[in-house]
Amino acid sequence: MWFGKGAKIRSMREPLYRVHLDTFACRVRTTVNDCPVTATRGKRSLKAAYSVNGWLLQGDNFLKITIDPLEGQDALDGDKAFLRGKATVGDMTVPQDRREEVEQFTFELDLSQDTGAYPIVIEETLDVPTAFPRWGWTRAPVLTVDDALRTQAARAVLEVWDALQHRDLDRVLDLQRVRVREMSESMHQPIDERIADTRADLELLTGDATSRLRPLDADAYVYPLFGDGRIVRVDSAPDSPAIRYDFPETTVFAGIPMLLSRNSTGGLEWVR
Repeated sequence: MWFGKGAKIRSMREPLYRVHLDTFACRVRTTVNDCPVTATRGKRSLKAAYSVNGWLLQGDNFLKITIDPLEGQDALDGDKAFLRGKATVGDMTVPQDRREEVEQFTFELDLSQDTGAYPIVIEETLDVPTAFPRWGWTRAPVLTVDDALRTQAARAVLEVWDALQHRDLDRVLDLQRVRVREMSESMHQPIDERIADTRADLELLTGDATSRLRPLDADAYVYPLFGDGRIVRVDSAPDSPAIRYDFPETTVFAGIPMLLSRNSTGGLEWVR
């Protein structure tokens, strides 16, 4: 990062780091510090920006993007497939219509370098001068996906699902107290505001008469690891959260990802 950009970022009171993606006709997985940002199937065009504050540490942070052909295809379609994007930082204390987005770098899929070997990988380094806390999951032990972990993780999911089923929002909030606290710090938000926002999101889901909490199917769970093996996510299928609300009148659904890390007493806690 050249000096002028670094000085601008250091002067921001509440920096928001974002990764912007513009892509179509390819499957894209994006991670920061080996933690999940997004995964796309590529069947529809996507143009979106994702906050990555919750995964960042002060210093060098590592963005990795992997690109694959669409499911069922052996190669990228050179006439359709594209991916381009950038990483930016903006100060949340500045109104959005006047907020300057400082660009750290841009990236783009170069189809002229497509040799037919997949995934194609793009890697960049995010230089972060912001003094983020050292998140608890970074100090957690590396996990092994064995029967004991599967049982413990599935039990954690069931506990959240049951609380949602009974609309016990206090219990759901208590089960994610580590997540809520760390996300309030990462987004420069008072903890009371973060709790209120999280509760409001849950009330929208649980109070919507058109939504249906999908039954759990523990036999189908997959347990991908992230954060250099320190975080496990419980999915009902690859990239599909185990807990999700369906809206039968539409094709829309809302997932509640559960990313778990081991705490000092050996239990699993919901960290993101």
